[in-house]
Amino acid sequence: MLSVVPLTLDQIVENGLCIGCGLCRSIAGSDQVDLVMTPEGRERPVARQALSATTLKRINAVCPGTRIGGADPAQQSDTAVRDPVWGSAERLSIGYAGDPVVRFRGSTGGVLTALGQFLLTSGRVKFILHVAASRSAPMRSERRLSFDAASVLSRAGSRYGPAAPLVDFSQILDRAEPFALIAKPCDITAARNLGRVDPRVDRYLRYALTLVCGGASDLRKSEEVLERFNIRESELAMFRYRGHGNPGPTRLETRDGRAFELTYQQLWEDESKWMIQPRCRICPDAIGLGADIAAADVWPGGSPTGEDDGFQRDYRAHQARSRTV
Repeated sequence: MLSVVPLTLDQIVENGLCIGCGLCRSIAGSDQVDLVMTPEGRERPVARQALSATTLKRINAVCPGTRIGGADPAQQSDTAVRDPVWGSAERLSIGYAGDPVVRFRGSTGGVLTALGQFLLTSGRVKFILHVAASRSAPMRSERRLSFDAASVLSRAGSRYGPAAPLVDFSQILDRAEPFALIAKPCDITAARNLGRVDPRVDRYLRYALTLVCGGASDLRKSEEVLERFNIRESELAMFRYRGHGNPGPTRLETRDGRAFELTYQQLWEDESKWMIQPRCRICPDAIGLGADIAAADVWPGGSPTGEDDGFQRDYRAHQARSRTV
């Protein structure tokens, strides 16, 4: 029997398989693997030294670029909805956060933000693992832990650039506390893959929540926004990609008090300038079938035509019409 030689980190990156989730750094250790920002604006692992065969095999087994597995059919009920495009789902619903503040400040009707808050306040988990704006460089994202509902809300909103939520995932499992992960579908896949070789994942990762993903952009996409307004990154006090409305504007604020905005349509209307990372172009699970719950934007017609209040008005009107039929 031929033995399979595991890919090196360089091979995974050079073949466009890496999405920069950070799990390989967590497995190998920060003394062996760095995460660096490439000239294209992608967070990528770089080995400080030659990694052992054992470490590389483990990385290959869990990397969402080398292994993608769907949801376990044995865990699905007989009543699950099965669709050739959307896959299997226990339930499909239109909903939004009941709290108008959460609905306004979060993305996609505040659904993931509200669920994260509920899991904390109900005592189902001790903390939420997710990403938020960097404290020192607000255009960039960093891994955060939120232990209360207020922290979840303060970190709400989409992050369209590079993000590595699993950069210290092994240390988080070492806490031996129940938690929830809110991240991209590929990040969820990485955590699920690790669960096949590390029983702590199933023990402590109680809930995996995701967004239906349109792809993760290079940081260069954000840098182009700065260039449009002739702003240097060092001048930024805030860079909010979305939220504060539905879908919410992209808003930049500088340290000297200037503010600039782009509508969602202005930011994304030209698909040739999305600058999606290579791994996203071959993604087999943008829907997030590996997660427990996936939240999607469901604008009538497929895209927003302006700002709304997160479907509250449309949904109530639909309910009223249903009662009169």
